[in-house]
Amino acid sequence: MLTFRPADECGSDADFDAAVAAAQGADQIVLALGESRGQSGEAASRSDIDLPGLQQELIDRIAALKKPFVVVLFNGRPLTLAKVDAASPAILEAWFPGTEAGNAVADVLFGKVNPGGKLAVTFPRAPALGLGAAQRSIGPVSNTRLCYGVSRQTTVNSHRT
Repeated sequence: MLTFRPADECGSDADFDAAVAAAQGADQIVLALGESRGQSGEAASRSDIDLPGLQQELIDRIAALKKPFVVVLFNGRPLTLAKVDAASPAILEAWFPGTEAGNAVADVLFGKVNPGGKLAVTFPRAPALGLGAAQRSIGPVSNTRLCYGVSRQTTVNSHRT
């Protein structure tokens, strides 16, 4: 039986030496990194939203070459990118694009288009301690704290009826 384990994604650095060797011969480097399809979406929550596996190690090894490079991220959620940002001269967030992904990314990288837009999400600086993390670290936690209309949000216009 084949079992998908998202935590095992990019859990090996077996091909990193070959990637670094190829990068040494390049003038510019494009690293396509991120999450696999199974690591994001419905029922795919993760308490650690850094790049999965050993991808940061690959970024660090490429950065050590002192050559220009860009990290193109393919993921389905905002990730904590503090380490990626510190090591990378450029980051392109591609999300999980469709069938024209290659053309769209190439158009951005080669300057054919200047992407712009407003994000409806926030990229966290560090993972927050949420209910899922609390459940793993201190045992079962009642979910009723944030259910059934209860929230941590305060109402600005509470005087209106």
